[in-house]
Amino acid sequence: MIKVLVVFGSISSEHEISCISAGNILENIDMNKYSVTKLGIDKQGEWFIYNGLNTTVKENKWIQDNSNKEKIIDIFGELKKHDVIFPIMHGKFGEDGSIQGLFELLKLKYVGCDMEGSAIAMDKILSKQLVSTTGINIVDYIYLDKYSKLDLNDILNDLNTNGIKFPVIVKPNKEGSSYGVTKVNNKDELVSAIKFALEFDEKVLVEKYIKKRREIECSVLGNNDLTISTPGEIISANEFYDFDGKYNNAKSTSKIPADISIEDIYSIKEYSEKIFKVLNLKSISRVDFFIDEEDNKIYFNEVNTMPGFTSISMYPKMLEHDGIKYSEIIDKLIELALE
Repeated sequence: MIKVLVVFGSISSEHEISCISAGNILENIDMNKYSVTKLGIDKQGEWFIYNGLNTTVKENKWIQDNSNKEKIIDIFGELKKHDVIFPIMHGKFGEDGSIQGLFELLKLKYVGCDMEGSAIAMDKILSKQLVSTTGINIVDYIYLDKYSKLDLNDILNDLNTNGIKFPVIVKPNKEGSSYGVTKVNNKDELVSAIKFALEFDEKVLVEKYIKKRREIECSVLGNNDLTISTPGEIISANEFYDFDGKYNNAKSTSKIPADISIEDIYSIKEYSEKIFKVLNLKSISRVDFFIDEEDNKIYFNEVNTMPGFTSISMYPKMLEHDGIKYSEIIDKLIELALE
């Protein structure tokens, strides 16, 4: 029986989302095929083997369950006991190449993109620059870092030079689940929004806000022989798909397939494959796009190399629409890790 270690939690701002995703993975993994061990990382970075209920992981109550958790002393030794590591971790330290680098140093097989692909995709600036070489449209932006003077006139001049007008979106360069993202309607709000985003990362993007946009996503599964899903559409109850719109506002919905033209569906699937390859990704990714209804163009937004597996997450839902069951997605990801 294949020994699988499911790793969740971490010191990332997406700790809670990781636990929900892991709970769903644990509820759907085939226990007749795999011997599964749960490894949780708390917000202080301590590693524990957890023997409690899957629902307790899903509810992020595992850390209080002292009778079922045991602190790991020999982390490397514990990791090496397993055939495959399944790091269902999002954002920094889970999706940015950090933990992937650890696994590669230990020569372990693991689910997901490798260290290089994870690091590239997590870096919004770098991934935009690479994707733009393929001819795929990217949204106009400028970026600043923690060493910038944040002089308002200089920033406004830079925006004007790049043809970017208010409103704009300000977001951290390396962050997920829309943490640190602000819509800025005028110059008076701009510097404070940049300072807020800099609390999450050392670099910040100030990006054109597409007023009449459709938010389209596409799942990619595979290493060389890729499965590209039917694209789906996010319909946010909020003005844009921020953290609250994703996880707290029940009025946010999704539609699979996206209600767009056949031509756009084919284009998004083609673009998803191109992006997956140019960013040197493997195994799994969700590629996100905007369609601007004013110019009818498709724009690349970003890539998630370990997308969510919550009950509302689009990655498994789009593949399930195409006939791949949740448990089969897990099987395929483990198979890809073992290749």
